[in-house]
Amino acid sequence: MPEVTGDLDQLRSLDRQITFAAARALTATAKEAQQASINAIEQTFTTRGPWYLPGNKLGVRITPATKQNLEAAVHTDADFLKLHETSGTKTPKGSHLAIPTRNVRHTPRQTIQRPQRPKNLKRTFVVKTKKGTRIIFQRAGKGKRSDDMRAMYILEPRARIRKESTVIGPTVKVVERRFGQNFQKAFGEALATAK
Repeated sequence: MPEVTGDLDQLRSLDRQITFAAARALTATAKEAQQASINAIEQTFTTRGPWYLPGNKLGVRITPATKQNLEAAVHTDADFLKLHETSGTKTPKGSHLAIPTRNVRHTPRQTIQRPQRPKNLKRTFVVKTKKGTRIIFQRAGKGKRSDDMRAMYILEPRARIRKESTVIGPTVKVVERRFGQNFQKAFGEALATAK
């Protein structure tokens, strides 16, 4: 039977250092992926407010790795991003999606105020065009016979969403590019501080 010789405590310590370094490297890589995802969201979408930042309910967050669980994650509760990750067809909760016109949102970054949302609009009616498109109009002037009408929303039965990955794609790229370097650095630091 072969014998194992050498310092077993040193081998056990090395095993602990590898585990420690792996947890640090995974967490560091997840933080870099989180930032890459935030950058991708800012470059891909017209963002209205800081909803995607880590401190917010829908923000891009990480779950760090530990020595007991060598797994780090980048995630968000913004479930509307799912269709952008894979592409697909967005269907309404009701009968139609309401797409705002420039009468509602003058600039792409402008947030739609609560009174201007479709269900809160007053003095409205729907017109169906020859092509079958439905448009919500609002009477803007005073009095019942006002001729001042504004197209507020175009009603669509569905919308095609193209693939624009802002979480999975950037995360995979960061992991492929940076994990090895992060592990090498963390392992070097772990060995230097090992007792």
